[in-house]
Amino acid sequence: MKVARIAAAAGLAVAVLLSSSIARADEPEVKAVKATELKKELLGDDAAKPVPKPVVKKAPTAKISAEAKADLDQITAAYQKLTALEVAGTLTADISVGGQIQNQKSEFRGSFGPPTSFATR
Repeated sequence: MKVARIAAAAGLAVAVLLSSSIARADEPEVKAVKATELKKELLGDDAAKPVPKPVVKKAPTAKISAEAKADLDQITAAYQKLTALEVAGTLTADISVGGQIQNQKSEFRGSFGPPTSFATR
């Protein structure tokens, strides 16, 4: 009886080992891949090309005469000395849409004082 149990246990062990290796044969092989190789595989030949840096154009500078520069400096100095600002005006819109004419008019007033007081009326 002991021999039969040992043979049955050995047969069962062999069956388990073979079934697990057969089941693994259907699974895809997993391998370690470097990031550069993966990038090349996914992007093809474009992966090898370096990405060009964007071209940054220098902002154009305005050519200002010495006389105009002096006037601008004077205006800038005057605005820097302001402590408050009051504005008022009228906004007018004459609109023609689909043969219908609309005339709209709106008056506005605003004031600003340091540091952040702003009011509209």
